Amino acid sequence: VEMNGSVSCQSGELDPFIFEVICGENNIPYIWNWTPALGLSNAQISTPWINTLNGDTEFILTGYPTGYPGCGDSDTVMVAINTNLPNAGQDATISICAGTDPFNMIDALGGSPTPGGTWYNSANAVVSEVFDSNTDATGVYKYEVVQDACVFNSFLTVEINAPGIFVSNDTLICIGGAAQLHAWSDPFNQNSVDFVWTNGDLGADISVSPASNVVMGVYATDGNSCISDTTYVTITLRNPLNVSAENDSVICPYATTLAEVLSSSGGLAPYSYVWSANGGIIGNGADQTYTMDEMDVEFCVTISDACETPSAIDCMVVSVPPVIDVAIDPVYQSGCFPYTANFTIATNSDTYTSSAWEFSNGATADGETAVNVVFSAPGFYDAQLTLSNEYGCTYSKIFENVVEVYPGPIAAWTASPQITDIKNTDIQFTNYSQGIGLEYHWDFGTESNADTSNLENPLFHYSDQRGALYDVLLIARDIYGCYNRVHGYIDVNDLFNVWIPNAFTPNNDLLNDQIFVYGSDISAKDFEWTIFNRWGEVVFKSTDPNMPWTGNVGNGEYYAENGVYNYILKVRSATHVEEEVIKGSFTLTR
Repeated sequence: VEMNGSVSCQSGELDPFIFEVICGENNIPYIWNWTPALGLSNAQISTPWINTLNGDTEFILTGYPTGYPGCGDSDTVMVAINTNLPNAGQDATISICAGTDPFNMIDALGGSPTPGGTWYNSANAVVSEVFDSNTDATGVYKYEVVQDACVFNSFLTVEINAPGIFVSNDTLICIGGAAQLHAWSDPFNQNSVDFVWTNGDLGADISVSPASNVVMGVYATDGNSCISDTTYVTITLRNPLNVSAENDSVICPYATTLAEVLSSSGGLAPYSYVWSANGGIIGNGADQTYTMDEMDVEFCVTISDACETPSAIDCMVVSVPPVIDVAIDPVYQSGCFPYTANFTIATNSDTYTSSAWEFSNGATADGETAVNVVFSAPGFYDAQLTLSNEYGCTYSKIFENVVEVYPGPIAAWTASPQITDIKNTDIQFTNYSQGIGLEYHWDFGTESNADTSNLENPLFHYSDQRGALYDVLLIARDIYGCYNRVHGYIDVNDLFNVWIPNAFTPNNDLLNDQIFVYGSDISAKDFEWTIFNRWGEVVFKSTDPNMPWTGNVGNGEYYAENGVYNYILKVRSATHVEEEVIKGSFTLTR
């Protein structure tokens, strides 16, 4: 058995075996003890810190599982002090002005620091040993020297003594206005700080009126001649005032128009507006009403704001189209009723787009350049013409008594005697026509164009050879050339006579070969002639006064024999109601 508890089998006399001794259980805590304990942070833990050490020292560590002191063990460690260690220097604080030339920070530490160490900023990042106030920040910097696992460090606090500059907030001003700028320094005494502005002004408070947007800078110098960083303030100008008036337009004469602001911008609200018309002030406000005359008007609006911004102006032109001169041709006409008047528009057609006629007799017409109007009653009549242009402007004019319609004469007459016959054909005409300054023309209705008269009451002799119905025309014409005509009839009757020969000889010798009914004033409508032979048989019958009997019987099938023939004739007067029934006989001889 070896001292460590194992069994040696080197003799070969015993069979080898394996054993394992376990003190305590897994994961149980250990009891530790360091000696000497002086200078240690905690002698009862496995890894104490050595806080102080006066010389080389051997430390003994013993330990065992809790509850098993018999399973303990110990060990020793010699800690020697190296007397040839580097020096990190002593902590120091340095104040510099902004813009100071770069310097090596090790030169600012106290003591005699060993060069070659490493510098760290407050974020524990490695930095250059050279400090540049233009790029490096104020703060605490650590200098560290390491040798044989020994770490030595010191700390350098760098203060940049630049005045802390504060300035007014960015400001918005109107064009033409002034910005009041104020700068101050803290914590330095303001009385000991001088402020310099980038435009050359000096002092904490200045007033500037820039012509455009500008960034103003200011810096300060203190009693230590330290110069601060430049701090900036932006001065922004409000936009220029802008105003837009209503677009140009066209309006009818004497109508009311509205001059109106469509949009406004820039400057500082609220806005004020002043309107002018052709240079003359007409009122204030965003819109103005204005009654036009026959002239074009330029309306201008001037806008002002609540600060110093220069005013702006915009103009609109309201045009008035030329007034339409409503004219017709002719402006007077007259005639006899019924009278048709013809009118045309005498206005230049380029000045209007639509037309409407209206007459006092009720007639109307739209869109017609020329019109024909019938006036069916005497009197005076007015015409009204309305013309409109493309802008809807309407112009109307009434032309009074533009038409005069004369009443015209009234023609009338009577005649005597009526009814008459061929024994009394002198007819006296009596004129009853009415009118002013009448002239007359008579046409007595004969076949001769010469049977006329211009007398007022003429006496006319009609033919006494035969009766007739005459259409008489009287035309009466007055001083205006108006005329009226009237027709009437003169009835001259024949004498009612009837005669039938007592014999005829139908032998084709062209002498007395036919027998006729002769007479005058015989009506063809009421005529009936019947001829009988001696046995009473009808041999001929006719209702036509102009049809003779030729002696044939049965439509010419044979000739009637010689002898006496009887007849009955029913006949009426053509001009009056007289009727006769005549019975007689005649002799037929071949």
